[in-house]
Amino acid sequence: MIKKPSKTAKKTTKANKPASLRKRAEDLLAKQKQRLSKLASTDQQKLVHELGTYQIELEMQNEELRASQIETESIRARYADPYDFSPVGYFSFDKNGVVREVNLTGVGMLGSTRQLLLNNSILSYLAPAHRTIFRNHLREVIRTGTRTSCEITLVRKDGSSFHAQLISVPFHKGDESAGMCRTAVSDITERTLAEQALREGEKRYRSLFENMLNGFAYCKMLFEDSHPRDFIYLEVNSAFEKLTGLTNVVGKKFSEVIPGIREAHPELFEIYGRVAATGIHESFEIYLEPLAAWLFVSAYSTEKGYFTAVLENITVRKRAESISQARLRMLSMAASADLSRDETLQMMLDELEKQTGSVIGFYHFLDADQETLSLQAWSTNTLRSMCTSKGKGNHYNISRAGVWVDCVRERRPVIHNDYAALENRKGLPPGHAAVKREMVVPILRGGRIVAIIGVGNKPADYNAADLEVALSLGQLSWEIFERIRTADELQIAHAEVEERSRELTATNKELEAFSYSVSHDLRAPLRAVSGFAKAVIEDYADKVDAQCRDYLARIYNGSEKMTRLIDDLLRLSSISRQKLARGRVDLDLVVSSILEDL
Repeated sequence: MIKKPSKTAKKTTKANKPASLRKRAEDLLAKQKQRLSKLASTDQQKLVHELGTYQIELEMQNEELRASQIETESIRARYADPYDFSPVGYFSFDKNGVVREVNLTGVGMLGSTRQLLLNNSILSYLAPAHRTIFRNHLREVIRTGTRTSCEITLVRKDGSSFHAQLISVPFHKGDESAGMCRTAVSDITERTLAEQALREGEKRYRSLFENMLNGFAYCKMLFEDSHPRDFIYLEVNSAFEKLTGLTNVVGKKFSEVIPGIREAHPELFEIYGRVAATGIHESFEIYLEPLAAWLFVSAYSTEKGYFTAVLENITVRKRAESISQARLRMLSMAASADLSRDETLQMMLDELEKQTGSVIGFYHFLDADQETLSLQAWSTNTLRSMCTSKGKGNHYNISRAGVWVDCVRERRPVIHNDYAALENRKGLPPGHAAVKREMVVPILRGGRIVAIIGVGNKPADYNAADLEVALSLGQLSWEIFERIRTADELQIAHAEVEERSRELTATNKELEAFSYSVSHDLRAPLRAVSGFAKAVIEDYADKVDAQCRDYLARIYNGSEKMTRLIDDLLRLSSISRQKLARGRVDLDLVVSSILEDL
């Protein structure tokens, strides 16, 4: 019986294995000969026959073995090139990272040779920071016995480096190979750079996305029987949260974020549904009462069933447009000749109520003493539905008034959103509407408060936007009132001028009549004086001396001059009814005539 090789036999090298086997075979053959010598001839013949049979079987087995070896070498030859020149580097490592096998691709990756790699640790080809990663990778593969991967940086022999992906599987071929693994190494530098570029691009996009002034919301539309029912927020930027005041909306339905929105704005779901279904871009403006904001929305889709909404808060712009339109309406109504001053003030209060959502409005003047209020006007709704107390035309001292005149005491607008909680409020007169909240604004001119304008009982709290509207319309209301008052004063003055003109016309007519009467009464004696003076001169010129003739001539000339003066007075009295006529006057002649008379 052949004995089992001893442990010392295992330690023989490949070089002395044939000699050792020969010696053992000779020793066994010598022992067999000793045994054969003791056998009978018949037994020897049987043994020889069996040995011959065994020899033939052995030769046949040897032939099969040689054929198998040839086939194995052929297979090895067929697969050697694909293994060596595979685009992936293949390594076999023991548990310490020593290279046991490597293909030519792996050798080329590291810029080394097989001789330098085989039976040497791979750690010298790893970036120092990644050696621990590789050790942990080997331990994990061997410990779990499952396929495992990692990414590390490998350093070539020339010092250059590349990023690699390692995929390792364990394998066991008896005791000698226990704790080994096969590893496929792929150069993923380009992929890593592409991923890094993608991450940087995503980072830039994210930074742009988060820092844009417009709000962005990426959403998935939910349909029911082809009809849009709701949508889910998948992603929003910080500007969206700032513009809308909505936070933590990702993953939630719109109807959950703003309850009742479907009933209030069904058109919003229809628009988003069309965009998500067709991909057609749509833009629109919408006022969302829960947000108290006007939004300009631009919706588009790049994937069916999804849409992106770009939001811009246009509340300030819409408020400015609303105020401008209100001012135009107020100016247009104020230009109507049919409205009185009281009706104009009431119309202004109605507009202020509309712009602030209030139901109470009042307008009062403050006298020059800055202590006395003159109650003037209330809005249409206040008079019709809210308040039955009488006060128009009354004068009201500031010291008697409650918190609603704090704007006069503090000389600034005041807002009381919780009127019932105010400590300094005073009782309301009989018939006055209950006050929940109020906003009162002083109107100043030249450093003095000339009036106060107020509104009350808005359903929600008054805010800065309401105050802006009240200030703008309040200032305009006073300007309009001043114009109306000035126009009224001018009308009164014009009426007075017309009255004086009529009186002057009557006086002129009386004067004209008097002038005609006087001229008629004066002409008769003048004609007598002039006629008799002329007759004396003509009939008695030779009978009187020169001095007498001079006196008569003077009498005649004086009467003629008096006649001309009367004619001039008559023309002067009618000059107001004639057109002005420009003409030249010879002042020398006038002066010489006066001197001659003198």
